Amino acid sequence: MQQWYKCPNCGAPVALGVRFCGNCGSPLMTVQQQSSQPQYQQPQQAAKSHKDSPEISYTQDQPRQSFILKIPKMMRIGGSYLTGGVLFVLFQIVQFAVPAIAGLSMILWAVKLFSEGSIAWGLLVLLIGTPLAIGLASWAAIFLFFIGVIAVIIWGIISLFGFGISFDSVWDSIWLVVEASILVFLAFYGSFSLCSQDWSQRHLNWTIVILWVTVMPLALIIAGVLGIPQQVVYLLVPLLILLVLLTFTGWALKQKNRSLWWLLLFIIPFLWLVFLGLKNRSQQEFQ
Repeated sequence: MQQWYKCPNCGAPVALGVRFCGNCGSPLMTVQQQSSQPQYQQPQQAAKSHKDSPEISYTQDQPRQSFILKIPKMMRIGGSYLTGGVLFVLFQIVQFAVPAIAGLSMILWAVKLFSEGSIAWGLLVLLIGTPLAIGLASWAAIFLFFIGVIAVIIWGIISLFGFGISFDSVWDSIWLVVEASILVFLAFYGSFSLCSQDWSQRHLNWTIVILWVTVMPLALIIAGVLGIPQQVVYLLVPLLILLVLLTFTGWALKQKNRSLWWLLLFIIPFLWLVFLGLKNRSQQEFQ
């Protein structure tokens, strides 16, 4: 059956396959010619075909570095790993050795008191002093590690110049400098807080400074009057001050004051330093 369609120019009926309209003579586009035109492609299909096409690489090959030039870089990396590993091992040893030495020294101290007939004081040192010393030593291991490194460096430099100074003298000198620095800091901190506007804060800071300056001499005087061994005072006074600091820490947590935390960071190492110094002095008096 022959198909017909209208001429787009005059609207006259034209048979399929005719090239010119018989009414107006205008050229016609047949269905076959329309089907021979390029087919429209959807955007997604075009993108897919573009994606499937091989990519053109514009990157250029970088020149390879010589192995000899890589040696210094590898030495730096290896040296950093080796140094870090050695420091880590030393830190682990110190972190274990410092509490162990502190605990053993307290046990030896208790044994010495037992041998002298002071059973009660020996039990006090053994049951209270040993856990206290181990706990404080564990907390202060990092601090003692850095102090020890500084002492070794100073002692090595002094030994290179030919001075016959022992390591113990360097160690005691560093302790003295650290204790004096902390005392100066506490004095300046108390003076600064005295000029502040908050009277409660001023009162608290000055109470802490006065506590550290007066509690140990007063305790030694009372011990001398009552006949209590000074070695026990060296143990009990830091314990009492530690209890005060724990109470103070709870109050600082409640107040959420950062300056109080900074004060604690300086007071607790100072407590440990004073405790070690007085304990060593008491052991020298025994000898």
